[in-house]
Parts: sequence; structure tokens; C-alpha cells
Amino acid sequence: MTLRKLAHASLEIIGCGCAIASLVACSGAGEPPAVSTESTTTSESAPVSSSAVAGAAAGQTTSVGASIAGRPSVPGMNTGTAGRAAQNANAPASTSAGAPANSAAGAPSAAAAGTGAAATGGASGAAAAGTSASAAGAGGAVAMGPPDVACDPADKKPDAMVTTAMGLQKSGMPPSGMFETVVEVDPGIVATIFRPEPIGMIQHPVLVFGMGACSNDSTSSGGVFSEMLHEMASHGILVIVDATVGGSGAASTNGSAAGLTKAMDWAEAENERPCSKYYHKLNTKKFATSGQSCGGMNAITTAADPRVAVALPFNSGNFSRDTALYAKLHAPMAIVNSGPEDIAYENGKADFEAIDTIPIMFANYEFNSSFAHNAGFTNQDNSGVFGVLAIAWLNWWLFDDMGPTGKGYFVGDSCGVCSTEWDIQWKMKPM
Repeated sequence: MTLRKLAHASLEIIGCGCAIASLVACSGAGEPPAVSTESTTTSESAPVSSSAVAGAAAGQTTSVGASIAGRPSVPGMNTGTAGRAAQNANAPASTSAGAPANSAAGAPSAAAAGTGAAATGGASGAAAAGTSASAAGAGGAVAMGPPDVACDPADKKPDAMVTTAMGLQKSGMPPSGMFETVVEVDPGIVATIFRPEPIGMIQHPVLVFGMGACSNDSTSSGGVFSEMLHEMASHGILVIVDATVGGSGAASTNGSAAGLTKAMDWAEAENERPCSKYYHKLNTKKFATSGQSCGGMNAITTAADPRVAVALPFNSGNFSRDTALYAKLHAPMAIVNSGPEDIAYENGKADFEAIDTIPIMFANYEFNSSFAHNAGFTNQDNSGVFGVLAIAWLNWWLFDDMGPTGKGYFVGDSCGVCSTEWDIQWKMKPM
């Protein structure tokens, strides 16, 4: 049974007639919902039983032969609890054109029997035993957490709103990950959220993203970054964008960490709030910071936060060198630009050359475009080569993927990126 059908069946069983069920089950074979300005709500509470999610006996192994809305099939997906632990210890893999090989291996099991992970629920659907869903190993799974606490109705907050605003919807080929993606606006945070659906099949790492020009409008430039954000979310990452739907002005100024820091604060709080649908479903030990241009500068600044596990600024670099900031950096960073024609190239190169305390990669791909600065995102299904590189980088550092879909894409005898047109420079390169 496909992930789409499993999630739909689970929501049917709990009698959920909410918008999320419609989005998962009724959007057709990979087609996005009709674009409109209307919003609908998603539930904060109802958990899904483990048997409803799995539809199989614990420990059973099944081959999911049919693709998920045009996405790659997952041969040999293990639906048992032990199999879920093994799947979660690996990263979801990218399958875009030019993606690393062995893409199906290591994708998170979306149908783990006996896990009790909830699609939209508040109290973690972890189990009758009352422990949070977890599995041995790194990446999407974390160590056994504290016992879950029942939702106090007095703590309930207004529901998030699913948005179908123009510019935020996926177009073209579906994202390459194994999760559906949903775009929401949550009244608890001034941001736009791109999230995996269903929530809770793994412990989701969190990526905070700053918009180009530090725009406060997540639909700016026709939603040019939406392809990348959907792609990230489809691999199980909760993406929080420091911008609102149709917002005006700037979300923050050059080099400010305020908006991205607040997004991390919110994710941590939601992970501990029993009435939240994210309750004990986020891996708050695995934050990533990213953004484009001005938003990339903010991502570099935010990388000094001790909670950040990896940084991924695009088409970016600081206007001047900040030795005090560089001294605080501790997490690996990839500065991804579009070659010498990119207006941020010299700044990015200068940052790369000045930072010498962390593993740092300076990656450039020349598009021969009249506006190289945005070329990696413009008219690129799943953000094209930028998307492939980004997913492999995040697989490595968020999901501890040491294989060809993660670390092996960048280093080693079978380095995947080494046979492409990327120009890659390293300092403190891991071996």
C-alpha cells in the first residue's frame, strides 16, 4: 500500500474529515490542489492507531511496487518496528535527475507497524506504553524520549491553516522524497511552513529558511524558492520560512539571525507542547539553517547558534568579514553559488577563504544565465542540480547518511558530485 493510501486510510479510520485528508487523498495522482486564496484548518489532536497506519503485522516485510504519486517505489520497505529503526537510521534519498544512485535505499519507512505515529495528532501516537516514537540510531530517529503527557484542552491553540496561495504550490514533477508536502500558515509563528505529510513517521529535523532579499513575502518572485522547499519537506524535513504569505517589506535585515532564531524557538516549544501536532515528533537536536542571498547571509549568522547542526546558504556571502562570527561557527557549512557571474560569488568566496574552523564547502554551478543569482531556483523542477546537491548535503548532516546519497556524494572514491559540472572547493574536508 502506498504512503498516500496509508495516510488516507488512517485518517478515514479516525473519522477525520479535515482538509489534510482531502489534501492527501483527493489531490489526484500527484497533481497539486487547485490554486485558490482559501484556507482550511488542520486538526491538532486526533492520534492515529499503529494498526491503522501499518496495515500489516509487526515485523512483516513488504515490497511497495507502485510509485507514490509518480515518486520512486521502495522495494523491500520493512514495515516492522525493527525495520523502522533501520530505515530511520538512514536518510531519505534524492531521486531527481542527476541525483545520487541507490535512491530508494535508506528512504524512511512510511508504514511502520507498531509505531503508532500520528498523521495529524496532538499527543504523540507513540504507543499504549506512553513513550514517544523513536528508534535507535541517528538522523530522523532519536533516543527514547520522556513519557508523553495528555493534551490539556486549556492549552489548545488555533489550528494551522493550509494555504493554496499562488506561488507556493508544487508544479511539474513531484518532489523526489517519500513524503507528501503541505504548506501551512500557523497563527503561533510569523512564517510559512512547508512540512512533510504525514507527521511522525520519523522524528523530523527542522530547517529554517531566509528568503532572498530578506523578503517578508514567501510568494515573492512567483514563489521561486517553493520548488526547493517542497523538495526538502518531501524528505521528512520540517521547513520554516521566515516570511508570510503575501507579506510586505523585509522580514529582517542583512546578517540578522532574529527571524530564523525565533523559528527554532517555536519548533522547540511545539515539540514539547502536548496539544501540538508536532509533540515529540521533531528532532530538535538537528536544526539546519538555510536561505538565499540576503536570507543566506542570515543563515550564516544563525549558524553560530549552538542548536544548528548544518548550514546551507545559497547565492550568498557577507559584505565584509566578521571574525567574531566566524569564531562562533561550529557546524559544517556549504556555500552554494552560481559561479563568477553570480553577484554573490566574490562575497561567498571571501567568506569561504576566511572561515577556517569548520568543515566548509564552496560549491558553484555555472548556468550561463542572464541572471545567475537566481538561476539555480528559476524554472527548475525540484530546484534541479541545486536540489540534488542540497538533499545529499542534508542527508549527510541531518540524517547521518554515510552512503552515496549523503556523504558519499561529496567524498570518497565513488564521489557522485565529482563527475558532474559542479566546481567544488573544500576546507577541513571530512574523509
